[in-house]
Parts: sequence; structure tokens; C-alpha cells
Amino acid sequence: MAKSNPSFWTLSEALSWIAFGSEMDRGALNSELAGTSFGLPFIDAKTQLEDAVERLADQAHAGLIELQARFHECAGNPTQTQKIDPVNLRDYRAFDITNDGLRFGTGVLWLPDENGVWEYIKPARTEFFADVIVERASVLEVLNRGTLPSTNGGADLPRLPEAGLGSWWQNLSPDQQAMSQVTLLEDCRAAHPDHRVTRDRIRSLTSGRKPGPKPITR
Repeated sequence: MAKSNPSFWTLSEALSWIAFGSEMDRGALNSELAGTSFGLPFIDAKTQLEDAVERLADQAHAGLIELQARFHECAGNPTQTQKIDPVNLRDYRAFDITNDGLRFGTGVLWLPDENGVWEYIKPARTEFFADVIVERASVLEVLNRGTLPSTNGGADLPRLPEAGLGSWWQNLSPDQQAMSQVTLLEDCRAAHPDHRVTRDRIRSLTSGRKPGPKPITR
């Protein structure tokens, strides 16, 4: 794919590289997710993309990856392209696939759920970052490339048995069990490289957690 600025990826290109090992612009990424989903069940592909958003946002929040974007107070009237202050990446980590954007919250917006149902969820805040671009060199330095199932057989990995998942969980200390779901998923996958572990299964292990304090709104 020809690139107008080889020093930067679009947000879609960066996330598809992190999640699946294949850089795709937002149109191609949307089409792939609506089609063969990289050879994965749709919900697994969506989960991998959500994990990629979290990983990128974590490193950008730490100041290790530079992101630039146009900031919108609401739809229309964007600012000029400028660096995103890393502190914003603690809260703005919901990937808007329609405009290479980041909105307040988490996850991937405007994709159907595991049952193929489309549901419009009103954004928590009206402001957002659009046309996000990501410094390519820093992504390559601090994050790993995803690998397509067609090239590594990942789609054929057996599901980690419940007994194995339960044993892994019980062997964690209370402090380890309190880690973020993203970290727990990465650790569980690293401990079981020959099995497939989805994010939903980690969520089920941590479903009893008490919710944190509500964010302050203005």
C-alpha cells in the first residue's frame, strides 16, 4: 500500500498491524471484519482488535508512542492536526472505525456484537479525536506485530480447557488477580501458547469485581 507519509500510520493501519499483522486502512479493515474476519470467528477478531486498542493506548498514555489528530468539540469545526497529550489516552480509547478516531471510553465502536446485532450506543461525550495518525517507528519499537491465522495456524489452536483456565487463575496471587483484564489476557496467553484464550473468558473470571469510582463529568 502506497503511503503519503511513511513516518506515520493511520490509526486503522496501526491497529490492524498490532492485532493481525497486516496494515489496512479503515475501509479495508472494515470490509475484512465484515467479511472473513482474518480467518477467525468474528467475535475473536473483534476481541483481538479491542486488545490492540488497549495496548496502543497504554503505550501512548505512557508517552512511548506519539499520536496526532484533529480534535473536535463536537461534529464539525475540527482543530488543526496536533499531538495528542498522552494523558488523554487514559480516557479516550474507544476506536471509531468510521473516521480513524478515538472517543471517550473503551472498545471498538460501530461494529455488530457476537450475534450480528447492530446497536447504536450514544457516545458518553461529544468531543473526540479524528483522523488519528500514529508514529510508525515507535509502534515498531514497543509493540509486537500480530500474525494472521492463515500464516501461523492460530485459528486452529484448541480452546484452553476450563480446568486449565481455572488452575491458572487459582495459582495467581490476589495482587495478580487484581491486574487489568488486558494484562491478565496477555499473561494467560503467554502461559498457554498452544491454546486459544479469548477476552470474554478473562472477563468471566473477573466479573465479581466491584466497580471503580464513577468518572467526574462536567
